[in-house]
Amino acid sequence: GGKYIYVIQPVERKHIMTLTLIWAESKNGVIGNENKLPWHIKKELEHFKRTTMGHTVVFGYNTVKGFNGRLLDGRDTILFDPYENADIFELGLENTPVGQLENFTIANKEEILELAKTQEVFVAGGKATYDAFLLYADKIIRTIVEDQYQGDTYAPHFTPRNFIKTEITLHTDNPNWKVEVYKRYDY
Repeated sequence: GGKYIYVIQPVERKHIMTLTLIWAESKNGVIGNENKLPWHIKKELEHFKRTTMGHTVVFGYNTVKGFNGRLLDGRDTILFDPYENADIFELGLENTPVGQLENFTIANKEEILELAKTQEVFVAGGKATYDAFLLYADKIIRTIVEDQYQGDTYAPHFTPRNFIKTEITLHTDNPNWKVEVYKRYDY
């Protein structure tokens, strides 16, 4: 009999996308409570700032409402419009901070995916926005806060099947937290 050598090569992707999902979750999977983080860990917030600085960051309506519609310094902020050019009056957002939309670039899913072909784009919440982009993610940066928290919003259901964990960084703090980086692997 002859020898067979099987070479498994990653599937070449048509477009090199750099769409990164970034979130922090508690040990029990909570990512938010009333559109805010249920914890305040200064060094973890600095990690988010350092990682996203100089890049485009995408948020959904509820997340933007949660931080009172203010823009993030040194980053282009995109408000994700899942409704395809929704009217802020239809959504009841006119009297909220999100109603001050002149500060935001508003983009739908296709526009955000197109942008991710030319630069790294970070999707930073909330739950519905993560769910809309999880399928397209090239990279996931997940912080796990080593404690239990009460909340009303949970982390995206993420099965690392198509991803390889490339990095893990442990942080001693109160509470402790760790950052896991996953990169997509198509095979």
